[in-house]
Amino acid sequence: RYPLVTGVQTCALPIFTLMLTVLFFKENWIWHLFQRSPRINKWVRYLSIRDLYTHKNLLRIFLYSFLRYGIFILQYMIMLNVMHINFSPAYCISLTTVFFLGMALAPTFGFIELPVRAELGISIFGLCTTNFLGLQAATLGIWLINIVIPAVIGLFIILFTKYQSK
Repeated sequence: RYPLVTGVQTCALPIFTLMLTVLFFKENWIWHLFQRSPRINKWVRYLSIRDLYTHKNLLRIFLYSFLRYGIFILQYMIMLNVMHINFSPAYCISLTTVFFLGMALAPTFGFIELPVRAELGISIFGLCTTNFLGLQAATLGIWLINIVIPAVIGLFIILFTKYQSK
């Protein structure tokens, strides 16, 4: 359906992901470049906290992040299917990845996040579907599940704990 985009994604994204993964575990290659530059060298001491982590800890962090990311993608795939927006799994993963990148780059907080998520979802997923109401409903559902409900539960836990301590 979108051969150019799919072809580029098929070739470039796995290579880029592999490069970033190698850099995550072998960042000392970059340290040597940073230490040679006087402008960047003054920041190296702030980044040296990374030396406190072993490769085992880094692998655990990487796997937890990968699991979390996979769960978020699965949530979007389920919500989009519930809203009758059907993409192939590979295409849905690609679009959701771009969506997460956009959300990471957009400075949002609190209730301002919902309209930004909705607009970004329409901008990205809307390239492949005209079901904008379904896109907004899926975005609202994910926002409620991942942000609002845990915040409300946390609020009640804090209030209950303060009430019990008095």
